[in-house]
Amino acid sequence: IVVWVGLAHYLEPMADDRRVDVKPVQPASGWNETLAPIAAWEPEYTGQRGAGTYTFENGAMRVGVYLAYYRAQDEAHSLISSSNALATSGNRNWRVSAQGPIALQWGGGEVTFRRTELAGTAERLLVADAYWIDGHVTPNAHHAKVLLAIAKLRGRGDDAALIVISTPKRESDRDADALRQFTAQMSPAIDAALSATRDAR
Repeated sequence: IVVWVGLAHYLEPMADDRRVDVKPVQPASGWNETLAPIAAWEPEYTGQRGAGTYTFENGAMRVGVYLAYYRAQDEAHSLISSSNALATSGNRNWRVSAQGPIALQWGGGEVTFRRTELAGTAERLLVADAYWIDGHVTPNAHHAKVLLAIAKLRGRGDDAALIVISTPKRESDRDADALRQFTAQMSPAIDAALSATRDAR
């Protein structure tokens, strides 16, 4: 009992209320950053220590990136929480119209993201999101918790992030193709930004 109590105390994140400076995602492979947002929407996640919002363009393709960064996680600052959602049921401006998986290229391999279609009052979005923990990406909350536990045991802390990638939904397969092309070309830049944020502790 003493051993397990001591281990639990060791694994608990140290109190750290400092705001995290999320490192910027650098443009690459023909994608250029623009100040114009994709839409007046952000995921309804709370408790993050820092966040980054970006919009990239490549020809006719426009993709938004939202990163919510978590560190020293506790009940009020937890990435994986039942209260966190892309759009809650009480949101009068945005609602979830469809959900499912989407396979995207990430870091040279294929990763399944959560696929969500959001309907707004005047526009629609195709959204893909997943968790980032110590360089690993997963859409599964249970898997994310296992990765967090392993990172703590390795002495790498409990740093984690939400990755959200969105593009306008226009009732065509090209919307999903835009997300696939973006992650295939820009995932190394996103991972580098999150890794640099973690290493800057």
